[in-house]
Amino acid sequence: MNRYIRFENGKQAEVTTLAAKPTGSDWKKAPQNFDFAKRYRLSSSGSVEEIPAAELMSTKLDAAKALALQELSRLVDVARGKYVGESAAKQKCYELQEKSANAVVDGQGPSHESLLLPLANVRNITILEMAELILKKAATANQKIIQAEAIEDEYQALIENAESAEHIDGFLNAVTTALEDF
Repeated sequence: MNRYIRFENGKQAEVTTLAAKPTGSDWKKAPQNFDFAKRYRLSSSGSVEEIPAAELMSTKLDAAKALALQELSRLVDVARGKYVGESAAKQKCYELQEKSANAVVDGQGPSHESLLLPLANVRNITILEMAELILKKAATANQKIIQAEAIEDEYQALIENAESAEHIDGFLNAVTTALEDF
């Protein structure tokens, strides 16, 4: 019985052991020293060759980095979402409230006060107190968003320059810990 390797885009996709070559042009006979623990590809001449271990490790590290960068982005988005809202509509609402609060504090008229009046009534405070509360929360939110983005930038660079999957895991754990306080 012979072993045959099926290739997709020049890379090993499947291995089978059969008496005869399977149908289809993407099957090649495996080399005599074939090892299931190794990976193979088609060379430019069309022959089957082993992919060097260093190249496989580099490919795996690149894939781990790409996944880690996606996870980093997701973690930062979740942290940032606590302050900007989970939707564009919620974010727009927060921006409108901040704009109106600034206008009320600056004494720019009743049109801005009418937007804050329902919020002030619910809390049983004055419109000015409501405006000051919104501005205080907005300042805190802006500071937290800046911190989250700084964390993202720092760890993005660390992940991109990581030399092992263990380093990447450590960086993701550190990001998770850093963002827990958000």
